[in-house]
Amino acid sequence: MTKQIIDYTEEDITTTIDTNFVSGYHLCQLAHPLLKQSGYGSIVFTSSVGGLKAVPTLSLYSATKGGEAIAGVVSQTPTGRMGEPKEISALVAFLCLPAASYITGQVIAIDGGYTC
Repeated sequence: MTKQIIDYTEEDITTTIDTNFVSGYHLCQLAHPLLKQSGYGSIVFTSSVGGLKAVPTLSLYSATKGGEAIAGVVSQTPTGRMGEPKEISALVAFLCLPAASYITGQVIAIDGGYTC
């Protein structure tokens, strides 16, 4: 949803917040008893760079999400390419290991240097 901030409706705001924030909150509520029962577990959220580097017409999205792939992103990324799913999943897999149990509440930008 790309609009200027003055063009967002109440429905736009509610839908975006529910999709990008409230759904994750409810997931955590549902997962909590299972994680507590197991004695160990991880919840890893993946998002976009929108919360770290704003795009003017994605203000609502960026505020709740933390951007959609947009034209020009690759040219602004030091690595000169978009990330591959296997690169993201490798980090997620590591974060779910006991070796990463002391890492909590972090924002890790795995973006080829885009937000630097």
